[in-house]
Amino acid sequence: ASGALQLLLAEHRGTTVAGIILLAYGNTVHYAYGASNELYLDLASNNLLFWTAITWGCTQGYKRFDFGRTACDNQGLMEFKRRWGTIKEPLPYYYYPRTDGLAATSESSWKYRLLTDIWRKLPLAITAPLGGYLYRHLG
Repeated sequence: ASGALQLLLAEHRGTTVAGIILLAYGNTVHYAYGASNELYLDLASNNLLFWTAITWGCTQGYKRFDFGRTACDNQGLMEFKRRWGTIKEPLPYYYYPRTDGLAATSESSWKYRLLTDIWRKLPLAITAPLGGYLYRHLG
């Protein structure tokens, strides 16, 4: 199969309730990004999207589906992936040149959790313009 990018959306009564982006190359379909509307989580649209993604990959000739990385402290997401029969693999990170400060902070550190908790509570009018800037300089 050749390389591909797929955007899958789940809709309910005309409202988009979840979506995922897939990158496919080599023999693997990689889950890259996803988002869900919390008001519709009870519809299990993420399950539908992943099932659709896996079946699409099979029909296109891909042999593997990579559910992507998960922070060790994100037990809910780890459990979701476990239910699909996933195999946990180590994913080491190397930074060159070595970075210090906020960009090097582990997702399990209290600093990271504090900053992400604050960020989630900020209004969109603040986070929207800052997000792109911070991503370019810290991401």
